[in-house]
Amino acid sequence: MAARKSTLITYPHLLFLVVIIFLFIIFVHTTQFAIFIALIKDFGFVGACIIGFFFVSSFTVVPATYMLIQLAATFGIVGTALGAGLGATVGDLLLFDFLRGRFFDELICIGQRLKIRTPHLFLTHSARTYLYPIIGAIIIASPLPDELGIALMGISKLKKWQFLVLTFVLNTIGIGLLLLLLV
Repeated sequence: MAARKSTLITYPHLLFLVVIIFLFIIFVHTTQFAIFIALIKDFGFVGACIIGFFFVSSFTVVPATYMLIQLAATFGIVGTALGAGLGATVGDLLLFDFLRGRFFDELICIGQRLKIRTPHLFLTHSARTYLYPIIGAIIIASPLPDELGIALMGISKLKKWQFLVLTFVLNTIGIGLLLLLLV
């Protein structure tokens, strides 16, 4: 049995996620965030990309949706959806790379330490290959935050270029439909 390597930070990816969430919560309550929200409408397509980037997270989906509605009223639904779809794709890619890395390994290790059994569906090859990308795509296309959908796609054997094309199309369509309903 190999000796376990002792490190100061056993779960760096999980720690990084917690720190990022904490910093964002602090940022939301600053005047700089309010200024950012007020000025973003002046940027048109680029503003839609920036807002789309924030559309993918459960912590920012509500203010991002509000800003997309405001932007679509002045910039148009199609341009806003295309820009936001591009920005959301970049945000999804960052999450995809993060979740596909050692993050899942850390969660499994924590579950094993806490003696939590991993569901059988999580381990089957057919579920990872076929079911997870389909469920993930439905979640990404919906107005729901993308983290779970990306996590399911991260577990699958989806190639990065397939993920990029799929998320761009799904995000653009999903945001466009949401804007059609709300504008």
